Amino acid sequence: ETCTISFEISAQAVRALGGKIPRGAVAYGYLPLMRLRNCPVKTKDGCRGCGGNRSLVDRRNCEFPVLCEERRFSTLLNSVPLHIADRKIKDLDFEVLYFTKESKEECEKAFQDYVNQRRTEEPRTGGLYYRTLA
Repeated sequence: ETCTISFEISAQAVRALGGKIPRGAVAYGYLPLMRLRNCPVKTKDGCRGCGGNRSLVDRRNCEFPVLCEERRFSTLLNSVPLHIADRKIKDLDFEVLYFTKESKEECEKAFQDYVNQRRTEEPRTGGLYYRTLA
C-alpha cells in the first residue's frame, strides 16, 4: 500500500519517480551500512557476554555500532545518524524515523526535532538526498 524509497536516492530523483503509490523516506536514523553473517566483534570465546550491542572503531576513531540480531547475523550501522529535520524532501507522503540504538531520551529529542523542523547540533549526515554521486 505504501513504499519507503531508498536513502541512496537523491531528492531530485524522488520528485521524478511519478506514480500514485504513497511514498516516504527515512529522515532520521543510524543507517545500516552492511549485514554480516559472521559477527565482526565476536571474540575468541564467541558471543558470550556481548549483549548484542558492540561497535567497531576505524582508523579515524569513528565508532560504528554493530547490532546482533538473534545471533544469526549482525548489522553494521553508520557512525552518525541521518538527520534532516530542518530540510524537507518535496513530494513525499511521509517520513520514517528509524530508531535502533537510541535511548528513550534520544528518541524523544529526535522526534521533537522533526515536529519543530529543528536542525540538530550533534554530528549528523544528510545522506545522499542532497548530493549526487558522479
